[in-house]
Amino acid sequence: MIQHSIRKSTYSVVLMMIVASLTTIVGCGSEGAGPGKYHVSGNVTFQGQPLPEGEILFTPDTAAGNRGPASIAYVKDGKYSTQPGKGLIGGAYRFEVEGFETKAEKDQDGEAIVAPMFQTFVSQHDFELQDSTFDFEVQVPAKKKR
Repeated sequence: MIQHSIRKSTYSVVLMMIVASLTTIVGCGSEGAGPGKYHVSGNVTFQGQPLPEGEILFTPDTAAGNRGPASIAYVKDGKYSTQPGKGLIGGAYRFEVEGFETKAEKDQDGEAIVAPMFQTFVSQHDFELQDSTFDFEVQVPAKKKR
């Protein structure tokens, strides 16, 4: 009878240790799983018109204390959207925009010619800690007169 009682209490202690270990490893919820990634979408214009094609690279602004993954969004007909599961964590971001236009002529291989519309546009924005919309105009500095 004493042996049975010792086995039962040993089994209970081992079971409690396993449960405690699993709770520590897995966590109690999604809060400890790392920063959330929020979907960001919007409209981007250049010279008052929707940007035909482009890319937007979002990088956390480390100077403002924001750390996390970068993200990219593709622009088509003036609209962009971060990819599912690859959004922003919110906070201060630096973003770079490249815009392209497809020319009517083709290259020697019959491929469409894609030309840059402006030098890379760089700006900053504080994004919300939730899914959000952010519309903006690409600003290009005026050319210097000689």
